[in-house]
This record gives sequence, C-alpha cells and structure tokens, in this order.
Amino acid sequence: MFVNFGLPKERNGCCYLRFDDINPEAERKEYIDHIQETITHTSDYFQDLYKLAVELDRRGHAYVDHQFTPQPHAGDEWCIYPSYDFSHCIVDSLENITH
Repeated sequence: MFVNFGLPKERNGCCYLRFDDINPEAERKEYIDHIQETITHTSDYFQDLYKLAVELDRRGHAYVDHQFTPQPHAGDEWCIYPSYDFSHCIVDSLENITH
C-alpha cells in the first residue's frame, strides 16, 4: 500500500483507486461499501466507453455480446457493459494514468 499511496504523496503526485465493477459475479457490495478512500468506478466512464465502442462497431472492429449482467455501481442503468480488457486501458487514459 505504501508504494500505491505513499510514493505519490512523497512526490506530490496522486494515486487513483479504481474499482473495476464490470464483473458482478466477482464483486461484493460489502467490499465496495468498506472502501473509505475516494475511488472511481469503471462504470463512471460508461458513456465515454459506449461512444468509443459505437465508433469501433461502425468501423467493423467490435461486436456486442447480448448477455445481461448488471454492475454493482451502475445497476441496470445500461443494457450493455464493456469487457474488462476493453475498459481498463481506456479508463486509465481518461484518468491520465501512465503506470
């Protein structure tokens, strides 16, 4: 935890704690509720991810899997959800995370 939070503090940086809430079977609300730090959720970026996915689909580089699994943070607000592999690197970029 020191490397994750202490090092950025020492160097006037910041550390992002993001809860990747795109796999509802692996996430338990009790764990989400116990995190006291300010966190972001992958689902906070669903609108951005959706726009990018639509563009990829328009270009013929994406597909939609029609399984429905609500996410812990987003609930049933969306009828489609991004995969971890698709969303992780994009959200890193949107949050200006370099490493």
